[in-house]
Amino acid sequence: MNLTFTEELPPGAIPIYVDASLMKKSGCQLAFSLTLKGLRKIIDDPILTLGKAVHKFAEVTWENDLQALAAGRDVMVDAKLDAAEFISVASTRPAGVIPKPLVVNGRAGTEFYFETPWLTFIYKGTIYVIIICGTIDHVSFVNGVMRLYDYKTTRYYKIGDALSKYKYEMQFTFYAWALWKFGHKFFDLDIHNSIRELKLTFSVVVIQIKTKPPKWTISSPQGFIQSDLENFENELRKALVANLLPYLDGESASNGRISNACAQCNFAELCYAAPGMEDALIASLYTQKQYTPKSHT
Repeated sequence: MNLTFTEELPPGAIPIYVDASLMKKSGCQLAFSLTLKGLRKIIDDPILTLGKAVHKFAEVTWENDLQALAAGRDVMVDAKLDAAEFISVASTRPAGVIPKPLVVNGRAGTEFYFETPWLTFIYKGTIYVIIICGTIDHVSFVNGVMRLYDYKTTRYYKIGDALSKYKYEMQFTFYAWALWKFGHKFFDLDIHNSIRELKLTFSVVVIQIKTKPPKWTISSPQGFIQSDLENFENELRKALVANLLPYLDGESASNGRISNACAQCNFAELCYAAPGMEDALIASLYTQKQYTPKSHT
């Protein structure tokens, strides 16, 4: 597979959207393939809905607190859940701790979405283009430093456990690399130059929803060095080659079993299903639609 750098969409190319969620599945060819095919497990968990409500609240609150509360409450009501727990969580958000979001193209940098072509290749006569994309919960630019924030709702009672869980999340490096590599496409020149100088940090905003009262904690900012981002890009390329060829050939292997990836995989039922049961499981446990940047959010 000959991967060629591109900043434009080649005419007639088939897009392959690559985000952090997809790459988290790259340890297993089959999980990667099923994700890229748009398969998504149906999970009816009120905690996940609460997390969506908190994200919506955090997205809107910089514009109007009352509108933000209403937006988060609507998420809960639409799912036929009691909004009281959401109100309790939202009301404990500390004021003034997270800096105001950067305004990008006239819009506040909350749920900041980015998308750009990166690599193109021809396989069996078809042109494909790999599009790097993602959504960052909150971007700010303060004193010449780009500051990224990601909200994580958690059941953990001990804040140390929650911070440890998220400390080495791959998505943070993915976002940092994407902005370092392609920031000139998304931001003004002075901001892009700061990012290229690695004046760039990432913090996790942990929201403990089971403590009384709920508690919001911001982790210490994590910085990045150029060699780490360059190594990340090299590993990203290797992982894409290792997974895309089997995907395009329809020969993806369930090689995640070797590394115990099945224990945390939403497709494990399919891998361990009795012969002939796969279609019935897909129909009962999963939804499917084209994998695009926002189809799985």
